[in-house]
Amino acid sequence: MDPLIEARKITKDFLQKQEVLHALKETSFVGFPGEFVAVTGPSGSGKSTFLTILGGLQKPSTGEILLEGAPYSRLEGKGRSKIRFEKIGFILQSASLVPFLTLREQLRLYDRLRHRPHDEKRINELSERLGVGKLLGKLPNELSGGERQRAAIVKALYPNPSVVLADEPTAALDRAKSQEVMELLRSETKREGKLTILVTHDERFLDLCDRICNIEDGVLSETKSGS
Repeated sequence: MDPLIEARKITKDFLQKQEVLHALKETSFVGFPGEFVAVTGPSGSGKSTFLTILGGLQKPSTGEILLEGAPYSRLEGKGRSKIRFEKIGFILQSASLVPFLTLREQLRLYDRLRHRPHDEKRINELSERLGVGKLLGKLPNELSGGERQRAAIVKALYPNPSVVLADEPTAALDRAKSQEVMELLRSETKREGKLTILVTHDERFLDLCDRICNIEDGVLSETKSGS
């Protein structure tokens, strides 16, 4: 099976008060279709830096990211943005929802930006599986925390990305809602053969993950392999 994403000896340095901060030390990672992977570690350890480099939101200082076997991280802005837009879905703590558009309007906006036909069938299928049919016509401020997270999952999965990157998807949710969100993400990962990588501090649901990687002081290590 070919990997969906591969990090080859990536690092990330920042200049802070004339000193070099090594946010991410030399790191390699390979992710495959159907994998549900957690990245854990203390605050400030480099987890979010790792995720944003994988997602093409910033470039590594050294090393390279390959997406579906093709070089990705060294592309210039527009080329990298185009691939990110088509191949990667983001689920952020803020739920990544436009506050003045309903969920259905946000999905239609995505189609207009991509100049593609609106896929009502996929919306209906995702809505049924994720239990958000009644939320499609609502604005984000009309939704509870758990509903916003489910809506964010629909928004991330609707374009059918190869890779889904989630940053603390259960933040500020109670245990029941957290369990629901994690199980939804895992089931969609398996159903659609995606690679999902989630940064999390929540260790209660790590048994749902196929692999667990830990980052501490910018160093990534794998603590669980296979499920």
